[in-house]
Amino acid sequence: MKKLIAICAAAAISLTVVAQNQPATTTTQNQAVVKKVNDMMILRADKMMIIKDGHMSPMEKPMTMKNGTVITPTGLMTMKDGTTRQLVNGERLDMDGNLMGNKPAPHQPAPQK
Repeated sequence: MKKLIAICAAAAISLTVVAQNQPATTTTQNQAVVKKVNDMMILRADKMMIIKDGHMSPMEKPMTMKNGTVITPTGLMTMKDGTTRQLVNGERLDMDGNLMGNKPAPHQPAPQK
């Protein structure tokens, strides 16, 4: 009788250990990877759009960025030294006023040339 109780206890402990390990692996495999979209500005359809906390809204008035660059709602960029440049559709800026390269935003189709 004592052997039967010892065998049942060992089996219960073994099943408990397996049950604790199994869901953790399954849960990890089923979780979606969420990548944070950085705050930025993008020229879209000849209008500057601000992407902040994942929400896009049109720029209403000119903004002065941290590096001294001024951006207008039409995408005209005036640097601190006075040089100007018109952005083309699809170009992006970080919130400091730096161009982010030619890659389209993750949710944005590539600009047509």
